[in-house]
Amino acid sequence: KLYSYFCLTRVTEKGTYGILTLCRFPIIEKAKYDLSFRNDIEPRGVSRIDAEIGGHGLLHVYNIHLGLRVRERRHQRRLMLSESILLDQHRQDPKIIMGDFNDRIVSVVHGKLRRHFIDIFNYLQIKKRSTFRWRKIAMRLDHIYISEQFIPIDAYVVKNKLTDVASDHYPLVGILRLKDSMRSH
Repeated sequence: KLYSYFCLTRVTEKGTYGILTLCRFPIIEKAKYDLSFRNDIEPRGVSRIDAEIGGHGLLHVYNIHLGLRVRERRHQRRLMLSESILLDQHRQDPKIIMGDFNDRIVSVVHGKLRRHFIDIFNYLQIKKRSTFRWRKIAMRLDHIYISEQFIPIDAYVVKNKLTDVASDHYPLVGILRLKDSMRSH
């Protein structure tokens, strides 16, 4: 069974848009954080779920969709790395931060994010990791970060016939293990 949270960010005549998080653990709490930069550009945000991980406490999962402009992402980085979102002192349980960061080669987000969290693809030294394609351009826009309570085991980008047509972004998979010190909680 999968549990879900759809974090609505925009409604248009074509439909609703937002961030969907699926989790195999029961979701105890849900939250939405508005990261919008200006009213005249697409709304952006972060969804958070707190899931009960079978006798080990809570897991905080943050699903992110950042903006396309550099100034917008700087603004969003400041909001994300605040005590009201990712650095909330009341949320010390293991964290997974993932999503479409829309941050390119010259990053305004990742350096500061890596001061607090582990990029699992970098940690595992995985080279083939482009997650977005447009015509002949391929780049890594999507990321998975974790808190230090985890050990990354494996990570990969899912590329097949279905993912080629499902989206312009490829899904990421991260295989993690809680450190032994966390298993006693």
